[in-house]
Amino acid sequence: MSDLEGVKLAVTVKQLEWVGDDAKTPFGRYSVERSPDGYAAIFGGFEELAHVGFNAVDPLYGARRAAQDHAQADYERRILSALSPSPVPAPLPGSGETALWQRAAKIARHMQGQWRDQGAYGEASAVGGVALVFEKMIEGYTPLAEASPTNPAETQAVEVGK
Repeated sequence: MSDLEGVKLAVTVKQLEWVGDDAKTPFGRYSVERSPDGYAAIFGGFEELAHVGFNAVDPLYGARRAAQDHAQADYERRILSALSPSPVPAPLPGSGETALWQRAAKIARHMQGQWRDQGAYGEASAVGGVALVFEKMIEGYTPLAEASPTNPAETQAVEVGK
């Protein structure tokens, strides 16, 4: 049993690139070979990985494509078996979502000061509101959680113009 069995990794193995019935890899060649009753997936010219009969698959999908799928699965298994899980490093200070909100709030506060210095108090106020939302996000506040209740019965109708 592999150390990686049941572990979801953030890696993908690229697809084999088939040229006709052959796909070359750094560690050997995969091929699909027709037999009287189907196709065989072969590795290294002699190791039969699977045999797919014509009657075993959907005729539109095809035994040849199914044999290529078996070769792809073997290729992925061989590559992933050479990997081992490693501990996830702790995030660096100043990285992550909180750091992004902090930088955004700092930029917004700077812009607010620039607008205020130019006498554009409306713009300064608007940018200050944006900065406040960013600062609240740092604290874990989610404005949409209050704006959209999960129970529609809690939504209150508001008459406009009265």
